[in-house]
Amino acid sequence: MLVACVKYRRMVTAMAVVGFFILMLAAMSRATGPDARLLSLAHSIEARLGVMRSVAHYKWEHHIAVEAPEREAAVIKATVARATELGLDEQLATHAVTAQMEAAKAVQRRLIAAWGQGKDLPEGHAPDLAREIRPLINDLTGNFLNALKAATPLLESCAVLERPIAVPPEVWATAIAGLNPEACD
Repeated sequence: MLVACVKYRRMVTAMAVVGFFILMLAAMSRATGPDARLLSLAHSIEARLGVMRSVAHYKWEHHIAVEAPEREAAVIKATVARATELGLDEQLATHAVTAQMEAAKAVQRRLIAAWGQGKDLPEGHAPDLAREIRPLINDLTGNFLNALKAATPLLESCAVLERPIAVPPEVWATAIAGLNPEACD
């Protein structure tokens, strides 16, 4: 009986040591891995860019130009106003919102150019831009602004916002332009 008790104690001690090391490794990976706020910001950018296929499809189907300077200016102005209401710096908000708009247009231009060459053509009819796509983009933009607000302290410390695999490097570079202070460049 005494032998069994000693073996049990050793096993419990060994399990405690292993458990401790597992907890330490988990804590270290969290400390060195991307912060959840940065992941949320990257995901919000990726999600918004993901909708641009539908926007491009609608514009392709209805022969509408990708660029709409008057609409873009109005959207940027309204979105920057939303951002400053959330407490974001106006200059950061202007840079961030403009960058998102430019990245969105880059995705649209790429897709429309590919479709013009007969590559990866969209199927079916595009969702309605005004009734379906824009409300979704507005929601995703709200998510982006909230994520940007949460991540701003990290960005001010020159944190790196990692590119999601689904976003091409040149589009990502456009999307994150101006998110870090100039001192980080």
